[in-house]
Amino acid sequence: LPQRVADHITRRRHVQKIMGIPEEAFAYFKHPVDFDVANTTEFLEGKVKCPSLDSYLPTLVAYARENPQIFQH
Repeated sequence: LPQRVADHITRRRHVQKIMGIPEEAFAYFKHPVDFDVANTTEFLEGKVKCPSLDSYLPTLVAYARENPQIFQH
């Protein structure tokens, strides 16, 4: 979404109310950020491992299909 369009949309009070995010917070969405996970990766090596997507995606999809209200505002 072009920044000008996003800025215009997020200034609308009803959009802020629906999203539950005040206008001032949207400025941080485009704030430049760099994350360095080198220490975290090294620390967790051999201790914690993320499961593969295919091991839990069917469960997420089934839940979403059984609970369509999670997509409503």
